[in-house]
Amino acid sequence: MTSPNLSEDAEVSLSEGRTTTVGELRKRCYVASPGIIVLGEPPYNTGDSYRVLVEAAKELGRQFGRYTIIVDCTDVTERPKGEYMDCINDQIRASDGGAVVHWCLVNPSNPFLRAVMRFLLGRLHGSRVSVHEAVPRAIDRAREELENVC
Repeated sequence: MTSPNLSEDAEVSLSEGRTTTVGELRKRCYVASPGIIVLGEPPYNTGDSYRVLVEAAKELGRQFGRYTIIVDCTDVTERPKGEYMDCINDQIRASDGGAVVHWCLVNPSNPFLRAVMRFLLGRLHGSRVSVHEAVPRAIDRAREELENVC
C-alpha cells in the first residue's frame, strides 16, 4: 500500500506493471470552485494510486471546511474491482470525518455503466454519491449539495 505522505517523486504502482509519481497524481486534482474539488483518475488506476489521489483532493478541500469531491473517470481504462473497489468504498465511507458532503462520479462514455454505478453506489452509500455524464453537470450537483449543507 502506498502512503499518501510520500515525496512528489515517489513512485506509485498502476495496473499492468505501469508506474507514476505522487506529483503526477497530485496534478490531476484541482479546485473547480470553492468547496468543489475535481479528482481526475488516470488510466490504469489502482487502489494505491486512488488513495494518493483522494488524499490530494482532501488536502485541497480542507481549506473550505466542508466540500465535495468529483471523481472524473474519463481516462479510466478498466472497471475497478477487488482491492481497488474496496478502496473506493472505504474512501467514500470515511469522507474525511464528514467534511466531504457529497461525491460525484463522472463517466461520459457509457450510459449503461452510469446506470449500474448509480444502482450499486446508491445501495452502498445512498444519496451521498451521484453519477453524471459530464464534469459541468457534476459541478452543478456539487454546488447544490454544498448549498443544502451550508
